[in-house]
Amino acid sequence: MISKALCHMAWDYVMFYPFDPSMTYCCRTPRMDLTDADVEKYGHDLFSNHPKFLERRAALLNDVQHADCNTCWQLENNGFQSSRYDDNFIEMMNQNVGLNFKTVEEVKAHPNIEMSNYARCIEIVLNNVCDAKCTYCNEMFSTSWYKEKIAHGDKDLQRVPEDKRSPVLEESFWKWYEAIGMTHLWRFGFIGGEPFIVDALYEYLEKLIEIHKKHPSMPKKELCITSNMNTPKIYFDKFLEFVPELKKYFHIIIQASGENLGEELEYIRSGVKFDRWKSNIETFANHPDIQVNFLPTLNLLGLPGLAAYLNYWRELCEKIEPISIFENIVTWPKAQSPINAPREFAKCFDEPIKIVEEMIASDLDNGWVNDSWKVYLRFLNETKSAIEKNKTSSDMKKESMEFFLYFNQLDERRKTSLPKSFPDFESFFNQGRSEYEDLRQKSS
Repeated sequence: MISKALCHMAWDYVMFYPFDPSMTYCCRTPRMDLTDADVEKYGHDLFSNHPKFLERRAALLNDVQHADCNTCWQLENNGFQSSRYDDNFIEMMNQNVGLNFKTVEEVKAHPNIEMSNYARCIEIVLNNVCDAKCTYCNEMFSTSWYKEKIAHGDKDLQRVPEDKRSPVLEESFWKWYEAIGMTHLWRFGFIGGEPFIVDALYEYLEKLIEIHKKHPSMPKKELCITSNMNTPKIYFDKFLEFVPELKKYFHIIIQASGENLGEELEYIRSGVKFDRWKSNIETFANHPDIQVNFLPTLNLLGLPGLAAYLNYWRELCEKIEPISIFENIVTWPKAQSPINAPREFAKCFDEPIKIVEEMIASDLDNGWVNDSWKVYLRFLNETKSAIEKNKTSSDMKKESMEFFLYFNQLDERRKTSLPKSFPDFESFFNQGRSEYEDLRQKSS
C-alpha cells in the first residue's frame, strides 16, 4: 500500500442502481439515494461529482479512513488483503488526469483533484431477481432469499429494491454516459441479482448498442456480466443472440461466480445446479467471441474444497485457454467469513497455493491473464498468513456458536445438512451446538 486510505475506485468506479434509484463509487460502499430533483440540481455532476463523493475523496486524500470504506478497513485491520491493493494509485490518476505525477504528494497538491469526470468502470446493478440463495447473500440481492425470509416470518430484512425505475434518472444516466462516461471507460458491467434472468439486461444491451453505433471510432470497451452460471437455456440462448452485434463494440467477458464443485457448490449457492453451472461455463469458454473469467468468492465453508475448484480451473486453462481468476472474500455474515476461520484451516491453502504457483510457472503465459494469477496467488498467501494468526477451533467458543446458529437455521429451512455436505466442519458445528445448549441451560 502507498497510503493508509487512498483508493482510485473512489474516483473511477461508478455503481448505478436503476431499480432502486441510487448510486455510489465502488461496490463495497453504501449507496446514495437519487431523485428526479437531483438530476435538475446536479446535472452531469450527479454521476461524477456529487458533494457526497467529493467529501469521501477529500477524506481519502487526507489519509482519513472514511466510514463508507469500512469493508476494506475491516479486512486490512485483520491482516487480510482488501480490494484496495492500490500500488497503482499514481499510475491510475496519471491515466485519468492526463498528467505525470511522480508522488502522492503531487497528486494531493493538484487543484480540484477530488473532482472526477473519468469513470473507468461502470456497473449497473439490476434488480434483485435471482434464482439462488447463496449462504453469504441476502434479500437485498436475491428474491429467493426474500421469499424464504418472508415465508418464515423474519422481520430483520435488509434493504430490498422497490423496483421503482425513474425514466428521468435513467435518461440522465445515458446522457451522462454518452457525453462523459464512455470517454475514459475501460469496463461496462452488469451485476444483480442474476443479470441473465433479468429482462432489463437485454433492454440495456440494446441501449448500449444504439449509443455505440453512433460512435464507431470509439475504441472497444469491455462488457462484463457477472453471473452465477445457473442460466436456463431460454435466457442463455437469448444472450447469445446479442453476441454478434455486441462484439462490434465490446470485448465480451462473462465473470463466473462460484467457488466449489458438486454438492458443495449446490449447498453454498442454494438453487444453483452444478451440472448446469459447469455446462454453461464451458459453453461460454469455448465461444470464440466470449472471454470467461473466474470470480470465486472465498468463504469459510469453501476453504476445504478450494483445491478441487482450482484443479477444475486449471483443467479448463489447459484444455481451452488461459482463464483469469480474481479474488473476492466474504466479510459478512461473520459465520461465513474467512476472517473468523479457525487456525487449523490455514492448511486448506497449501494445495491451492501450489496449484497457482505451478500455473504461473507453466507455459500457459498469456500476459495480463498470468498477471491475474500472480495477484490471486498473493491473495491466497496473505489470507493464509492472516488465518494462521487466529485462534484454534477449540478456543472459538462464541464463534462456533454463531456458526452453528446461522447454519442450523438454514439447514432447517432448506432441508439440508451442513455436517453431511462439509464434514470438515462437523466438529466445529457440534461444538457450537454444545455451546448454545449450555448457554440455554444456564439462562433457564
